[in-house]
Amino acid sequence: MPVQSGRNRNHVASLGAALLVAALSMQACADSIDVGTTVGPMPDGGGEGASSGAPGNGPVIAPDASLAPTAALQCATSECAPGYATCALSTFTCDVNLQTDNNNCGACGVVCPNGGAVLNARSVCTDGQCKLTCNTGYADCNGILDDGCEQILDDVENCGACGHVCPTGEPCRDIAPFVPIGKCGCPDGQTWCGSACVDLDSSDANCGACGHVCPPPPDDAPALGDHMHYGCIEGQCGSPKCDDPSNFPPRGWANCNQDTGDGCESNVFADPNNCGTCGHVCPPGEICAILTPNNVVGCACAPGLTRCTQDSNPGFASCVDILTDIENCGACGARCDGSDGVICDNGVCVQLCPTGFADCNGDPRDGCETNTMTDPYHCGDCTTQCDVGLPQPCQGGKCWTKDCDAGGPAVQ
Repeated sequence: MPVQSGRNRNHVASLGAALLVAALSMQACADSIDVGTTVGPMPDGGGEGASSGAPGNGPVIAPDASLAPTAALQCATSECAPGYATCALSTFTCDVNLQTDNNNCGACGVVCPNGGAVLNARSVCTDGQCKLTCNTGYADCNGILDDGCEQILDDVENCGACGHVCPTGEPCRDIAPFVPIGKCGCPDGQTWCGSACVDLDSSDANCGACGHVCPPPPDDAPALGDHMHYGCIEGQCGSPKCDDPSNFPPRGWANCNQDTGDGCESNVFADPNNCGTCGHVCPPGEICAILTPNNVVGCACAPGLTRCTQDSNPGFASCVDILTDIENCGACGARCDGSDGVICDNGVCVQLCPTGFADCNGDPRDGCETNTMTDPYHCGDCTTQCDVGLPQPCQGGKCWTKDCDAGGPAVQ
């Protein structure tokens, strides 16, 4: 056998070492493939051949998703989020929302008038500015913020709107009971008699003309039945008629059987067989009542609802679901007391925490005491704590962070 030269021996050794390194590298690469990594089929379709040593171009390994570009790392920061600040009375860092805080509106110390309440209005911090919201029936007609909504809108000079003047001789009347929003003129069929709109055909105090009061009946006038009197009908006094249902509390009696001997026997404000008017029958199971808040007589309280009367307004009622109504929870008049978040659940008052608050100390006596939107010790929930050493603020229920490289703040 021929003897190899030293040069050839060195070449063979180098080649062997290179092959050994390559083999070890391939093995290390194969060992590093994650269990979840997909091994693709052979380009020539030889999936089975690849595992048995059959010819092929080798396995095609799907790209590792962990090598894909990732979002910038976030770092805790002590900076406030835009629109937040730490003010004189702050409990925690950056816990004041300058967009909505009536005592720090737009900047620390900027207080909306009267702490949020002004004459006939509410001054509310919205988008960092104090904005006036008038109560129903009032308006800021002079444009001066300090005196609030100074003008009531059932005035003849400002009827329904600032500067809307009613024609001479026309009243400005409220569009509904206890709603001071006016409308010029009287309803059809009624006449303004100086202090009220009346029906001259039926008003005992304005019969046929304003101020014409019907006199008492003569001594020999026939006696009338219950809930009847002599009064004005079709503009003429002295006619037997039912008591006026416009009195308060309302009576609403009617002579549905047309017999004056038994008077006005039907209470059309309560009779389910004559509800509102003679002959109007309520469906089975429903009642007839003056229903709040619109004070309209009608049939109501379908099966499943309960009729609740009002001690302060005799003759009035409302139909409620005593299983869910917080004003009548389990029974009429049983009101659920407490802060926001109280509900009536199956007739039982239950205290739920409003959004952004939680009962982190487990003590029902102080309710939902923790503001999880700003408390860095309980940020978003009772168990999440921000880096209070920075201190890292809790903004909107999130521990506030920023881009570690760029420095721009962002919610974690």
